[in-house]
Amino acid sequence: MKVDSAPPGATTDVVIVCPRVEGHRLSYVKLLVLRARDEGRSVLLVLPPGASTSPDFETHLAGLRLEFKVREVRDFGPAGVQALIDEASGGLLVFPDGDEVVRSLALRNLRTRGVRMSVVMMRPRGQSSFPVRRAVGSIAKAAMRWVARRNRGVRVYSLVPSTVRSLKQNEVRDPIDFHPVMSDARALRAAWDSGASSETLWFGIVGAITARKNIDLVAEALCMTPARIGLVIAGAAEVDEDVISGWTAPMVRAGRPVVRLEQRLTDTELDNIMAAIDVAVLAHSNDGPSGIMGKAAVAGKHVLAAGAPTLRHEILKNTGLGVWAKLTPSSLAAAAAEVVRLSPRTSMRDQADSRSFCARLLREQ
Repeated sequence: MKVDSAPPGATTDVVIVCPRVEGHRLSYVKLLVLRARDEGRSVLLVLPPGASTSPDFETHLAGLRLEFKVREVRDFGPAGVQALIDEASGGLLVFPDGDEVVRSLALRNLRTRGVRMSVVMMRPRGQSSFPVRRAVGSIAKAAMRWVARRNRGVRVYSLVPSTVRSLKQNEVRDPIDFHPVMSDARALRAAWDSGASSETLWFGIVGAITARKNIDLVAEALCMTPARIGLVIAGAAEVDEDVISGWTAPMVRAGRPVVRLEQRLTDTELDNIMAAIDVAVLAHSNDGPSGIMGKAAVAGKHVLAAGAPTLRHEILKNTGLGVWAKLTPSSLAAAAAEVVRLSPRTSMRDQADSRSFCARLLREQ
């Protein structure tokens, strides 16, 4: 990898544009880079300033033994994207997080001039917590995608959960890359059990730790269940650790075990934790597909989901994957008790294959 200040010219086969690098966005970029290089195509990443030295870059891309270039730019608005389009003669522009690009295309703020573009709308549905507003938002986004596709050479895809069984023409399934080291996963589980008991069922909240994951409600709910349940909270936090301690205080007062892993997780570390827990907890205030749900499906784990309509939809469509609840302690407690009684599940690895994701975004016209 090398940082490159030159524009993406005709010698670059694939230009991957990612204006934000937090969360799992760079995991998508990693998969695209690997696929493009397997096909012998040169790759340029266009990222925001400081991205190449960020923890997210270190987690997902720094360790790749591949030759690709990185260009850091400040402007990802219509003018900045237009400059990339104008410079990308002969190449393919890929936007794995392209919601704003879809909007600009729909509003005719971009002149594509026959350039080849693949754009993913990561949040294809309305995001409001009010059903009517959410429905209106979903209709508006569908209309924007339709108008954006009228641009010649532009393909616009909707990101759908990894658990979706049959893809439509303009959809890409959330790609799941799950490769735990099972000996390390077993060691994690043994360490947790040593501080509790081997009969403990471990529920896990994994990834970026934010207020949107409602850890306080989850902790209160788990204390209301008769089963011996422990809680694992793993990942870098957007809040102070004192805040997380306050969220989990009901568990501590009730004598329920809590494990806090504070470090930013590598891909392998996250997979090891997913392999070690019994149930993945997704109590989300915000809506949208969840990569953790996909990993749980691949790993053969149950899911305790709450809040987000997308999570409810996927639970209803995938019987046996888990239970959805309203975002209240009593509803979560009842759902947790129901999850404990579910029959063991099998992996859904075949559905979550990343090959179709990369193939659709990187395919030529």
